[in-house]
Amino acid sequence: MLFKRVFNFIVSRQYACISLKSAPQRRSLAFVAFSSLCALGLFILICFDSLDLDFDFSVPVLDTKNTEGVLHPKADVCNFDYSSIEDIVRDRSKPYISFFVDNELVVKNKKIALENAFIGKQICIIIMIPDSITNNSDDFSNKNIYARVLSNNVYKIIPVVSVPNYENFYKGIGILYYPDDYSLSLTIELPGRKDITIMSENILRLSLNEEAFRKEPNELLPICNATSEITGQWVSGYFYDSLRPLTRHSEFLDIDNEFIFIPDQCRMKLITPAEQLLLLEKKIIHAYGDTFLWGSLYGIENGYKLSWCEEKEQKLILLCSCNFPKPLLSKDTQFVNISSSVFESSLFFHPIDDLLGRKILWKVALKQTSRIPKADIVIISVSNNIFMDSSKSLQDFRIKLKGLLLNIKEIYPDSDIYVRTPEPFSLSRHIPDISRIRYLQTRDVTINVTREIGLYLWDVGIFDGKDWYMPDQCVKKSKDQLWFKRDVVKLESQLLFHSYHNFN
Repeated sequence: MLFKRVFNFIVSRQYACISLKSAPQRRSLAFVAFSSLCALGLFILICFDSLDLDFDFSVPVLDTKNTEGVLHPKADVCNFDYSSIEDIVRDRSKPYISFFVDNELVVKNKKIALENAFIGKQICIIIMIPDSITNNSDDFSNKNIYARVLSNNVYKIIPVVSVPNYENFYKGIGILYYPDDYSLSLTIELPGRKDITIMSENILRLSLNEEAFRKEPNELLPICNATSEITGQWVSGYFYDSLRPLTRHSEFLDIDNEFIFIPDQCRMKLITPAEQLLLLEKKIIHAYGDTFLWGSLYGIENGYKLSWCEEKEQKLILLCSCNFPKPLLSKDTQFVNISSSVFESSLFFHPIDDLLGRKILWKVALKQTSRIPKADIVIISVSNNIFMDSSKSLQDFRIKLKGLLLNIKEIYPDSDIYVRTPEPFSLSRHIPDISRIRYLQTRDVTINVTREIGLYLWDVGIFDGKDWYMPDQCVKKSKDQLWFKRDVVKLESQLLFHSYHNFN
């Protein structure tokens, strides 16, 4: 009806500047004009809809497909009428967190039987943050919230987003696979104020009967690669062995012989030394980054020999069991060179902590690539030091990072280029004034820009969730050596092998 009225309005107009002798002529011209206006309007809508005008960095960490600040489409368990629980949770002076399972808010301990350990139980978590904590701040977002599902044997991060039309409400989705007693941990980070940490009041108890325990998966999950959404949980090795005694060592990786990381959507199969040899044999690697990257690559190139992971004092073994030399630049180039006897490969490493702040060093290093062999693989590491200063603009960081990576792509047109995200937050707590909010924002921008340009992603941040930390005695033990946990380095390196293995 609206289009008919507009059309009749147009054809009824008299145009003094155009001489049209007949009604059909006038109607034809009007129809053409109206069609052109519609096409122009549609074109404008499409253009504006596709423009990235809003730099929203509220993407939940670990949900890499989420770019609009909404939950993954599979999160239908969080789709319910929130007004039904509003009275229960809002009348509180403290933050509130609880499970929402089977269309019911868990207000007391709840028991659930798992039908199949390979499918798991999809759960929703509900969080309410009172105004007294947020102070109606526009800066408060899901980045201030760190939620985990915990048991004696399982640790799992749950990304959260705000609930539309319900102020101060947040929701998150997770899948629990293992029979255990689960509670929720909530940490709220408030810049300039002390963090607030609470535990849920109620327990979600999952059980697995004998019939469900013996069920086998219909099909195996794919091996994790560069396109996988690697979200998962840390599971006690002893606990997992009791459930799946024949699959642990063939399918997963050990960390400190204590916990193993198990992804939800893919299998993280150990890439053996023989497979590593096939992947890296006689390869030339150019790498730019900080000491974290140096430690991983040094371990890869040396095959994790005991010469750099010797057993030290018993107290230090659990903290920093590896030592390796600091990178020393060659007199002729701006690169450290390691020629590996294990892979017959060669690593050229350029140490740089501030990825975007030292243009002169970058220009010198890139110019001198002509003095070293041509690269098969290029690795760029986003240093943890970048996100220390919260006053720096994330939008500016995004623009500079994109410009740098496009420049690298132009210089290395025939090389496989990998961008490594910052280290897990729990490994960066020794950095002064570090902020989890800033870490999550920086990691999200790094992931989005890398995928936008079409480079390979080496995301080591997915392993956050287990409370690693780097104590002073590891960081400052020696002026000439760096210290690290050997198994952490091995696991992070495995992610690189998974990506490279599946694309070559």
